[in-house]
Amino acid sequence: MIQGAEESPADFLERLKEAYRMYTPYNPEDPGQATNVSMSFIWQSAPDRRNKLQRLGNLQGYTLQDLLKEAEYIFNKRETQTEREERWRKETQETLEQVLIIYRNKTLSSHL
Repeated sequence: MIQGAEESPADFLERLKEAYRMYTPYNPEDPGQATNVSMSFIWQSAPDRRNKLQRLGNLQGYTLQDLLKEAEYIFNKRETQTEREERWRKETQETLEQVLIIYRNKTLSSHL
């Protein structure tokens, strides 16, 4: 089970817990299973969120609620496809403008 790109972390966690109930003999609410559920939550999160969650220091010190809070923060701060395209367009435009300025300066200096 992998988190969908547009699936919220809270919805994914509920789905993950339901899968634990259905397909394992373990209760995901059991404190003894907290580490397993937390690791499943991290490793099965969407790639962008998984990478950022893995970078958190001292993962052993995080409760499942702490991880959920971090994942929600990451989820809400992510770039939408439209924002990504706009950023790419803007960066490309800036690069082209810089190239044009360099070209103009070289052309002007060669005529002097």
